[in-house]
Amino acid sequence: MPDEIKFLGGLLAAALSGLTFIAYKHPYNYRKLDRVLWAILVLFQTGIIVWNISVYNAEMAIIHLQINDVALMHKLIDVVDSQNLPIFYLVAISLSELYLFFIWSFPYWLLEEKKPEQ
Repeated sequence: MPDEIKFLGGLLAAALSGLTFIAYKHPYNYRKLDRVLWAILVLFQTGIIVWNISVYNAEMAIIHLQINDVALMHKLIDVVDSQNLPIFYLVAISLSELYLFFIWSFPYWLLEEKKPEQ
């Protein structure tokens, strides 16, 4: 495993630990941060989807050009297709959104007030 991936994995683990700590110790202040993080993730997700749709549209445009040389058409499609972003990014962002929702819910199930017994 390359050193960069190990470093990024450690950095990600530290960031998630810090976020979880903030959400646990300061749940109401975390909500301000949560909105910003959600907005960033949604923008990234939207950008990836728009990018991949534009790559698909470029491939369709190449097909509609009706190039007589099939080998050239396949080369052009391969070049355009190489610009497609992996679906893994969308999955990772979706999982991040789920995790943010989970730690956003801390006040509802950790700070629930108990009803006094009568």
